[in-house]
Amino acid sequence: MGHFFLASHRRTPASVSALMRSGVCCLAAALLLTACAATPVATPAATAPANEPNQAQTRRTNGTAPAAQETIAAKPIPRTATTPAVAVCWLPLMQRLTADGLDALYLQALFSRMGDNYSHMPMGSKITELFTRKFLRQPPPPGDPSKKDPKADPKIEVRPRIYRNVVTEVNVERCNAYLAENAVAFSIVEKGYGVPKEIVVALLMVETKLGTYLGKDNAFWSLACMAAADAPEQVAEPLAALPMTPERMDWVKTKLRERSTWAYNELKSLIDHTRQYSLDPLVMPGSIYGAIGICQFMPSNLRPYAVDGNGDGRVDLFNPADAIPSVGSYLKGHGWQSGLSRAGQHAIIMRYNKSTIYANTILALADAINPPPDAGKAKAAKQAAPAKRPAGKDNKVAWTKFKARAKAAQSADKAAAPAKTAPAKGKAKAAPAAKTTPK
Repeated sequence: MGHFFLASHRRTPASVSALMRSGVCCLAAALLLTACAATPVATPAATAPANEPNQAQTRRTNGTAPAAQETIAAKPIPRTATTPAVAVCWLPLMQRLTADGLDALYLQALFSRMGDNYSHMPMGSKITELFTRKFLRQPPPPGDPSKKDPKADPKIEVRPRIYRNVVTEVNVERCNAYLAENAVAFSIVEKGYGVPKEIVVALLMVETKLGTYLGKDNAFWSLACMAAADAPEQVAEPLAALPMTPERMDWVKTKLRERSTWAYNELKSLIDHTRQYSLDPLVMPGSIYGAIGICQFMPSNLRPYAVDGNGDGRVDLFNPADAIPSVGSYLKGHGWQSGLSRAGQHAIIMRYNKSTIYANTILALADAINPPPDAGKAKAAKQAAPAKRPAGKDNKVAWTKFKARAKAAQSADKAAAPAKTAPAKGKAKAAPAAKTTPK
């Protein structure tokens, strides 16, 4: 990764918040050095009359800028011997951001601290994933016709697939402790957004283990790498490992442009957020695709859904007081409401992460934290139900244990049954009692 993000993923959310605020001092120093050392350059924006808008204002008001201004914006920023250098790998991206109206000196102070740390890993990982799903995933083998399909047989219980080692007693205890520790924030979730607290705490457990794992990458770096990787030569190494054809390469080029544009827009959102709240993005941990905070928001979701839960005038998703209500804000914004069906809850959680097993796991963990009212009856009925033949008949050990349990149960039933006595020889069976009609 590089020196600018040294093991921040092992920090606590509180220490990350402090680090981002203190890191602004380094950024301010670099920005001051850049401003003092840069040689002034005459541009249309700098020499325009006072009654004419500058380049950034023109672009914001009418969406376009004259061709001459675009050409000037694309030129490298003037440097002297003391101006922080920006590596060549970042220049096209920095110039593009500058052309979109972001402050050039601020960007130069950021990118000069990144060195030449471009990597194909974030984009290469995503393209490999998409390529495999599109071209290499084999259809499941046909099932054995002699075996019953669980979905077709209503007598066979089909449980939703969930992540392993998540719905455990230990995690339920951790979630309950987190609920107690952050009771005020969870009260805002339930009263302000109508989202059950067990849903939100389960989601935070799945996302970041309640803030104890915030990602091992730097969000700014990840998004910058993906935004810069808009052509096959930027991800040549991972592409070389894929079985490529001309048609598949055309598909790859299209996906690179799409994902690069997506990452570029997310990067701009992240820069806007960190500048608004005076945070240093180069010490901000995140996922490989740029999600940040305890709740793992993508930067484009910050403005519409992130919440200042503790009223301190800042939105800091590494602070539970802000991150917890922000999840409620997001879910409500995507349709969560009181009385929502199980299927409706599942569909909205999948808007957070488009994965069936992800939504299954969150709902299962939420049920374990706060069991539904009929959960006790269902458990008692299951315990009272007769033993069933194990599904793994071919597993000899399981089958042997099943037969042993069944035999023991039969023996116990015989021992508990009353003894039957046969009538003595020579004696006739007693006649049945005569039926009497009531008067």
